[in-house]
Amino acid sequence: MTPLRDRILGALALQPMTIADLAVALWLATSTVRHSITGLHESGDVMCAGTIHRKNGAPRKLWRLA
Repeated sequence: MTPLRDRILGALALQPMTIADLAVALWLATSTVRHSITGLHESGDVMCAGTIHRKNGAPRKLWRLA
C-alpha cells in the first residue's frame, strides 16, 4: 500500500484541495489528513493556496504542492 504522505501529495498534484476534500477523496478521517498536512507544511512540501469563504461556517484553506 502507498504511504499516506504519497497519497496526499498525489491528490494535491491533481488540484488544490481543502482538508475535507482530501479526506473524502482518500477515504480518511479529517483529523488524519489534518495531522499529515501539518507535517507536509512544516517540511515545505505543501503550501496554502488561498481560502474559501463560505456563507455558513468557518473559512477553509486550500492546500497545493509547494
